[in-house]
Amino acid sequence: SFAHGLNVEKADQSLVKVFCWKGQTGNTGTGFLINDQGYFVTNEHVVRCTNNKKFTEGYVRYINNGLVVQKDYSVVFMSHKYDVAVIKVESVSGRRPISVNTAVPKKLTNVVALGFPGFSNAITTTEESSLVSTVTKGAISRVVQGSWGKGANLKVVQHTAAINGGNSGGPLVDECGQVLGINTSEASVKVKIEGDQLSVRSPNATFFSSHSSVLAEHLQQGNIKFTRGSDCGGSYADDRSQSPDKSFGLSKGGWDDDSFMPSASGMQTTSGTASNKNSASTSDAWGDDSW
Repeated sequence: SFAHGLNVEKADQSLVKVFCWKGQTGNTGTGFLINDQGYFVTNEHVVRCTNNKKFTEGYVRYINNGLVVQKDYSVVFMSHKYDVAVIKVESVSGRRPISVNTAVPKKLTNVVALGFPGFSNAITTTEESSLVSTVTKGAISRVVQGSWGKGANLKVVQHTAAINGGNSGGPLVDECGQVLGINTSEASVKVKIEGDQLSVRSPNATFFSSHSSVLAEHLQQGNIKFTRGSDCGGSYADDRSQSPDKSFGLSKGGWDDDSFMPSASGMQTTSGTASNKNSASTSDAWGDDSW
């Protein structure tokens, strides 16, 4: 049966709701913890909240022991073309890291998507309720080489676990509670599959996530610790080899635009009401893809 052995509550404990604000406008999305040092993963489009790269406020919220916790974050990595970001939160408590499975799942492998879709808040009446994550289930449709239309070729996971705005950056999880994708695109978003530009507006539950191998390569490049997953009951099509020279779906030369940031300078965040007083341009801190 579906979710055999999957402890949804355990996977849920890796989640935070991610906020990125500029003045009175901004983005919300989902992030998940990948180690015990406070590093969370989300989508780049969640934390790049203005077109002119002005960063005003960034914080995460989650529930711990029945209380709302709010913590500032700093952005340590952003990749526009792969739509991946890594953020760091200091002194995290009440969250549990989730492991990353970089193998390729077989078709019809059962999956769940976890996150904070905005539509779900239409019925909530308290802040605590808005921080209770939504879980949807589905199956793998296929894994192919694709693109988010931003100049990079990567493995894209097509699946039927419903995601909506606000799910962005959240984990797509297998039955063993391991991340196998970063939820990125709902059915109405254009994607490039095998060289063709498709406008996907399907009534048949079509959703897209970047494969976790893309995340693993970026974490390795940044020397960020994470736990590798293991085989999940034969649900994966490839071997478990994780040698550094093994291709995980990044296009050839994919690191050319990625450089390490010496620090998160200019990206420290503030808490409280939205304000421009601590805003800082990031144009000098990184290119489109940088540490």
